[in-house]
Amino acid sequence: MANLISKFSSWSVPVSEESHRRGIVYIVGAGPGDPELITVRGVTCLQRADVVVYDRLIGRLLLAYAPPHAELIDVGKQPHCHVVPQDEINALLIDRARAGKVVVRLKGGDPFVFGRGGEEALALAAAGIPFEIVPGVSSAIAAPAFAGIPVTHRGIACNLAIVTGHRTEDTPEELLCDWEQLARADTVVFLMGMQRLPHIVERLIAHGRAPDTPVAIIQRATFPQQRTVVGTLDTVVSRAVGLRPPVVIVVGEVVRLHETLRWFDMPERRPLLGLRVLNTLPARQGFLLSQALWALGAEIIESIPFHIVRTGERNQLDAVFADLRSTDRYRPAWDWLIFGSSDSVEVFLHRFFDLGYDVRLLSGCRLAALDQLTAQALAAYGLVADCALGEAADPVLALSDCLSPHQRALVLDNRLAAWDVIEVLQSRGVIAENLELHAMLPNELEPSTQSAIEQQVDIAVLANPYTVRGLAMCLGQSQLVEALSGAQIVCLDRITAKTARLEGLHVDAISPGATVEQLARVITDLVRARIYHARLT
Repeated sequence: MANLISKFSSWSVPVSEESHRRGIVYIVGAGPGDPELITVRGVTCLQRADVVVYDRLIGRLLLAYAPPHAELIDVGKQPHCHVVPQDEINALLIDRARAGKVVVRLKGGDPFVFGRGGEEALALAAAGIPFEIVPGVSSAIAAPAFAGIPVTHRGIACNLAIVTGHRTEDTPEELLCDWEQLARADTVVFLMGMQRLPHIVERLIAHGRAPDTPVAIIQRATFPQQRTVVGTLDTVVSRAVGLRPPVVIVVGEVVRLHETLRWFDMPERRPLLGLRVLNTLPARQGFLLSQALWALGAEIIESIPFHIVRTGERNQLDAVFADLRSTDRYRPAWDWLIFGSSDSVEVFLHRFFDLGYDVRLLSGCRLAALDQLTAQALAAYGLVADCALGEAADPVLALSDCLSPHQRALVLDNRLAAWDVIEVLQSRGVIAENLELHAMLPNELEPSTQSAIEQQVDIAVLANPYTVRGLAMCLGQSQLVEALSGAQIVCLDRITAKTARLEGLHVDAISPGATVEQLARVITDLVRARIYHARLT
């Protein structure tokens, strides 16, 4: 999906120029759940948004398309519990647009198919706010398709009815629809109808639909947890016990095609189906890994349990740059610059280039990277680490083997992570000092994220030592060990694995590289090995 967006971005329809002069609202259909089912136009709007107002079922993978500066507002709409009432949502859209913002109202499915998008558009029109509608893939079509059920089929169904199963609270006696016409429709799709399933069945049979008419109920369609229950009008209520919204109900002979055309929830095609993966990779790489694992059937928990705060004073860093100058009479103050994280690389080199220096200033010293992400961060600036330690059995000891006694090393890392590096290097006779460019402060985990981690994690991907220590600080060390006791743990490199073991965690695999493809391969190999061993026992 990301490659597709990049490919077409140069010629896709631009966001209206009107949005650059004054505020505008884009009412965007996000599709039924799978983040790859949003339209290219929808992604374009998200990428240029100042404000994103989104509903409960919108996945985080879609919100990742929004710029870092964008304000994300969860209006949390769910059945019988609207965290923000519709009138307040309308007022919010108007307020942000009047402030000159580009606003994306991100709605599940299609905004004009039982999405109340028409009500929001009317409110914007009445207020004189420019708006555009970006259609989306409706779950009324996508859910049956993901269950292998075509809503129309030659010789079986030539018409389709889409019905809301949800009645407004202020008109409780209002008839849902014309039941006589619905009973005669070839295919009927009910949205938001789980709580009224017995009533729907009773009305259809009472108006002439045969009790043995096939029915399918699709729960969490297009998500990795998708589940399909099949029955008939006279059996489906008992078979659906335990199902919870969101569901899509399909009534008609086309349901008989389900077993033949079933394709989505097949373990042989999605080896991670039903597994919950904790993804702690940061930013862009984390987004791409989540996309890849989602495609393999995994449910994703994204958590970066810390944030970076710059601590190094500019004059300290500027003094380091001055000490790096070398001449015939003067050797630089440091033989080695040791970067402990990609964040250290970014802080160091941003200031370095801001001051007008170029890489020739670094020619007098060597560079070391303690993990693979750090080596990649250096490579992004055209710098190749003389000592890259992601593959070393013990990175700190391997680093000490690269340096000679009496050499001078500056460790550019968080103090928490740098202490063991300094200690080992000094024990080998290296003159080592630490310049802390940033501090790691724990994030407060969202309640839903913490609950998901504590309930079940099948696979945990630990990105770096900060991630491990951040999780331990957020959850508590004993709770972290307990939460991941049943999980298979994958570390990006050996220094992360060492940190994990120090925190009491077991490590099942260390990725041979930091690319998304390598990580996905390691994870699927672990799962397949577990399945194989389970069959043997």
